[in-house]
Amino acid sequence: MAPPPSDGIDAAERAAERLGGWLRIAISAVLLCSLVGPLLILQPAMIFSGAVSTRLVIALTTLIAFGLAGGAGVLLARRGRYRRWMAWVFPAVDAGLLCASVLAGLVLTALPGDYALMLTAVWLAPVILAIAALRLRAGAILIATAMTVAALGLPMLADGTVAPDPAALADEINGMHAMPPNLARLVMLALAGGVLAFAARRNRRIVARAVDEAARAGRLGRFLPAQIAADVGQSGGDPTELGGRRRLAMIFVDLRGSTTLAERLDPQTVGRWIGDYRARVRRVVTAHGGLVAGFVGDGILVLFGATGPEAPDAGAAAALAAAQEVASDVGIWTKEALSADGPALPDPAVAIAVHAGTVYCGPVGDDERLDYTVLGDPVNVAARIESIAKERGLTVVASDTVIDLAGRPAGWRSIGLCDLRGRSTGMTCHTPG
Repeated sequence: MAPPPSDGIDAAERAAERLGGWLRIAISAVLLCSLVGPLLILQPAMIFSGAVSTRLVIALTTLIAFGLAGGAGVLLARRGRYRRWMAWVFPAVDAGLLCASVLAGLVLTALPGDYALMLTAVWLAPVILAIAALRLRAGAILIATAMTVAALGLPMLADGTVAPDPAALADEINGMHAMPPNLARLVMLALAGGVLAFAARRNRRIVARAVDEAARAGRLGRFLPAQIAADVGQSGGDPTELGGRRRLAMIFVDLRGSTTLAERLDPQTVGRWIGDYRARVRRVVTAHGGLVAGFVGDGILVLFGATGPEAPDAGAAAALAAAQEVASDVGIWTKEALSADGPALPDPAVAIAVHAGTVYCGPVGDDERLDYTVLGDPVNVAARIESIAKERGLTVVASDTVIDLAGRPAGWRSIGLCDLRGRSTGMTCHTPG
């Protein structure tokens, strides 16, 4: 059975968090290389100077923590422990790291809060927002945006009443725009663009897959029962692989006197009336767990136990109960519906057969035209039992097989051994009473 939409979105969210975790790890590794590499190549002597070394340690610590947060997201998603509320936790962690890094930069440079947005760490914000764009929940993206803005705004409130020394301020500003910080800014901007492009491609694939599945489900729904169409749509493979042998119960419902009705009423009225009759039967049997396998004129074949775990005894009990309710419901409805249209149907209005056995059932065909097919001798027997109900003027006739499978419930009486047309042996049958 296809999962509910919310389940599909939750699964996509888990995949997004796992992907976001891997991106955090990869981004932290790239940024670490962009920070350390140029210093080793261009200014190796500066690595061990006081201020530069301290700032570098702060940057490295921030990136390592960023990568570890990504690792935690991957681990939780892969082990199935990711929960919906965690969609707010990881942006909060990202924002906290950003805020801490900017504050540390202000402290180390002795700059007032007004200069916070000049720090290299600020350029991590577009990367954080790009990772948030992987999510499919607008609320999560907005929360991540608000947290990131707050993380950048809080350091700006730092005490700036003491005027910085102009010469020291110039040195710090020049240092923040040297080759390594500028390279880190460019790398972070490129990473943010790459993550956004990746998110757009991923979301496009999700939308395309959803459109394809909806179109396929629409095609399948024209030919298959709703329960089976959902299973076929979810499997995405060969629909015929869902078929197989099952021991189940079935009822065959036939409307008596429909030929006479078609002769006396105009075709449009007959079509509307037959449509109402089918809808009424379908509602009743569906409430009992039945699956409408097919319509043939005014005949309806319903299976009980065609989906889910095989439970023929429960299916037999459901089939017996559904048959009696269909007989009562359709009997009342035919009298009310035809009172305004003209001729009345015979009483009883329907003949219903109930039987059980092992059949092959499942989709046959391809995506362009699939039919739900039921094959096996029990189907033929059910048709013969339905003829007995018509011949004897009974509403519901059940085989001894289905009565025995249901545990011989009370409220059924035997009508003796019945001859089945075209078969050498008869079968004991029962009717309510």
